[in-house]
Amino acid sequence: MQFRPLGELVTILGGGTPSRKRPEFFQGSIPWVTVKDLGDGCYLDGAQEHISELGVENSASRVIPSGNVIVCTRMAVGRALINRLPVAINQDLKALLPCPELTPLYLTFFLSTMEAKLASEATGATVKGITVSDLEEIEVPVPPLPEQRRIAAQLEAADRLRRTRRYTLELSDSFLPATFRQLFGDSLRELPRWKPVPIAELCESITDCVNKTAPLSEKPTDFKMIRTTNVRNGEVDLNTVRYVSEETFKTWTRRSVPQHGDVILTREAPLGEVGILKNPQNVFLGQRLVQYRVNQAEVTPEYLLHALLSTDLQHQLKRLGAGSTVEHIAVPDCERLMVMKPPFELQQHFTTLVTQHERLRATQRESLRQAEHLFQTLLHRAFATE
Repeated sequence: MQFRPLGELVTILGGGTPSRKRPEFFQGSIPWVTVKDLGDGCYLDGAQEHISELGVENSASRVIPSGNVIVCTRMAVGRALINRLPVAINQDLKALLPCPELTPLYLTFFLSTMEAKLASEATGATVKGITVSDLEEIEVPVPPLPEQRRIAAQLEAADRLRRTRRYTLELSDSFLPATFRQLFGDSLRELPRWKPVPIAELCESITDCVNKTAPLSEKPTDFKMIRTTNVRNGEVDLNTVRYVSEETFKTWTRRSVPQHGDVILTREAPLGEVGILKNPQNVFLGQRLVQYRVNQAEVTPEYLLHALLSTDLQHQLKRLGAGSTVEHIAVPDCERLMVMKPPFELQQHFTTLVTQHERLRATQRESLRQAEHLFQTLLHRAFATE
């Protein structure tokens, strides 16, 4: 396959920023694109800000016709999209106007394979970037136009598939919070459906962590420490952990050994993240964590988890949180949080919905993984140099 320098294949146009001291420069209808407008798709369909023709004339820029490639040369270096409408750009971007031998979509996908390399080559004392010369020197594989169109169409379909599956997964994030609000409400400030009780009345135990740093093992062991970074978005993720010796594990679990179904709350850094422990084998609480073990005759772990994630409980945590620099909540206050106690049968119904939803999410994650793998495989095959 023939390789040619990008500088031989495109005309490169720069951009600029009109003076903010002249309001009339920002009172037009021309989309003015900056790095924050570059999403994760292939196309650019608008901008957060607009400028006037006078603004274009006073910004060392020009209007870029639709159907060209906008590439970032500072900050998100190498990110590239095709503008589907005429735009102006700021100084962090460059417009690449391909010659007839190069299709814009093919070039966009090729540049996506160069992002990591370009980012590693970026220079600058504060904000790193690349120069026009750096762009011009990029060696581009240039197959015949029909082959470029075939490659671009195949990659666009794979990209659309992975973005659709990613969007589907994002949409499903809202299902359980919405279901919780529908079944139980979301605020004690309104007329509560059921009597609120202190969270301590719903738990067999509430256990604080040992308030000092556990000595770590230099090598992986069977004994894992849960940190605040492991508790996110309703889950306790144990894929990235730190390890300790068996002796340390026994010392740090003398108050309580974590069990399946324990609800873990972060007291600090950040305050208010919550997750359920699903794989408790040989784990213990690191600093700034609290473990709620529910009384299973009174409440289900899934209900308590989503109650703690609800607007009202998050407001309670923020209200009780203290600290001039890092927000935190004291252990006694963790026991005084007020939680509505709905009928146990309704909680069980919600738990069933949670279980079904988790199965669906697992299927969605696997579908997304496969779509990402397909796209990356096709991308590698299209532009591999060997």
